[in-house]
Amino acid sequence: MATLLIDTLFHYREQGEYKLHAFVVMRDHFHALLTIEGKGTIERVMQKIKGGFSYRARAELGFRGEIWQRGFTDERVWDAEQFISVRRYIYDNPVRRGMVAVAEDYPFSSAHAKFRKPQGLKPSIS
Repeated sequence: MATLLIDTLFHYREQGEYKLHAFVVMRDHFHALLTIEGKGTIERVMQKIKGGFSYRARAELGFRGEIWQRGFTDERVWDAEQFISVRRYIYDNPVRRGMVAVAEDYPFSSAHAKFRKPQGLKPSIS
């Protein structure tokens, strides 16, 4: 399911909904550092991500049941220092949970090498 959520994040990024700066998909939640494009809103973007993922989980994986709780938490980033701090927080989430020793070892995070790519190339999410 984590791979499907990552694919959903990239899908809406490629549609121009947002810039995706960092993400991590955990067992019970995910974090994403986004810049909303155009006249979009965070509410609309989250509706697309959660709705798109739910639809695909049901259609492609046969998932039956509730996937998301209501709502989400957002935090506005005001400067470069805070951006770096939030990105580090996202990357280190699996480390704080004791899942990996270093963030780069967690396979469902933009900290992982498979998502570090030269500009213009699509990442591998298999």
